[in-house]
Amino acid sequence: MVLFEIETERPDVTGLIDVVRLLAVLRQAGHQTAPEEVVELYAEATTALGGRWTGLSLREALRAYAAATGLDSLHSLVD
Repeated sequence: MVLFEIETERPDVTGLIDVVRLLAVLRQAGHQTAPEEVVELYAEATTALGGRWTGLSLREALRAYAAATGLDSLHSLVD
């Protein structure tokens, strides 16, 4: 698995895109991880680092991010 740090390339982009990219990369690598599991794992990991995401707040933020950026797909993360 290759991890790509978008903030290094584009500091104006939030970490939310990492969640979308993570699910896409997992699927491309043949992993069938449920979108809900990816959201929860990301929320848990950021909480461990001092973040305050819940699964629900993260899904709401992803919807807002997609609307604001015109992102076409969230790969079922908020369905």
